[in-house]
Amino acid sequence: MRTQVLASSPEDAARLEAAAEAIDEILSRWAVATERKALAELPHRLNLWQAYLEELHEGTSGPGGYAQQVRNRVIAERLRSLVRTDAPAHLQRLQALDQQLRAAFEPGEFVWEPGLAPAYPQPEFWFLYGGVRPASR
Repeated sequence: MRTQVLASSPEDAARLEAAAEAIDEILSRWAVATERKALAELPHRLNLWQAYLEELHEGTSGPGGYAQQVRNRVIAERLRSLVRTDAPAHLQRLQALDQQLRAAFEPGEFVWEPGLAPAYPQPEFWFLYGGVRPASR
């Protein structure tokens, strides 16, 4: 059960699972509209993420804001998963940004509240398990 790890009781787990199933049903029923919206939003999230990575590289932003800023990378990943058609430009851009991040990334602990970690498995959301080094000038 995918939501069970987030629930504090069996009743909560059942409610979360029912909500997740309802969301899945809506997404499948409105697949084309969902994908269209995801494709429209994805470039905006990538722009925000790119701007943060550039600020890190330039030293105008420090690593202290990483836990807040990585939210845009998580949203980009979730949006990417909603896109069923081939979107090579977005995927290539995301891969390039990930490569840029990896150059400054230091693996470590989960950056958000520990209770959220089960919803973000490390292989897929590796960027939530660590932080960035300060830019060297």
